Amino acid sequence: MKKVTIQQMREIDKQTINVYGIPAQVLMDHAGKAVADESLKLLTNKKKKIAVFCGPGNNGGDGLAAARWLYHYREMVEVFFVGNLERASLETRLNFAIIENLHIPMQKVQDNWPALKEQIRYFNVVIDALLGTGSYGPIQGLYKKIIDDLNESGVKIVSVDIPSGLNADTGQALGSCINAAVTVALGFSKIGFGQPTAKKHTGKVVVADIGLIDK
Repeated sequence: MKKVTIQQMREIDKQTINVYGIPAQVLMDHAGKAVADESLKLLTNKKKKIAVFCGPGNNGGDGLAAARWLYHYREMVEVFFVGNLERASLETRLNFAIIENLHIPMQKVQDNWPALKEQIRYFNVVIDALLGTGSYGPIQGLYKKIIDDLNESGVKIVSVDIPSGLNADTGQALGSCINAAVTVALGFSKIGFGQPTAKKHTGKVVVADIGLIDK
């Protein structure tokens, strides 16, 4: 299984979009479907409700696309959006608008997190699309609180591409880090996943083909 660095992944993304002309929105949609499909495998018959935690980056955009696919599958899904949408990419903002247009339940997480976190126990699965491969420094503030509380909830977590708070190159946690049951690596596994320190955070790694072109 090929493993890539953050820089290699960025070059493959850039080549796929700019050289071969595959729109970023198409890749994001493929990523969302792959994450939704893996999340469905963790659902039980007793309780079928999925929470999707999204940040404003492209990782969050993948999570929003996953929420749309879950809605399409007629699953009970709710989005928790963290951060400033104005800083988001065009693709992430587009998926955010789709969630609003479909009237999928969505909470905007700010200083209301202490109240919102009580809702997590009602979900069967949480999709982690908070932070992507661009994270480097120690996780702090609201993101730290959310990550710590999700880990403590005992709910099964599916991470999009990489567990939030993990360095994709070193496999080291950036302080607080999601402990996922499943990580859906988009396109390729990340080189840091091979490190012993990463295993407790990634859980099972599933590599999803989202249509990236590497040649």
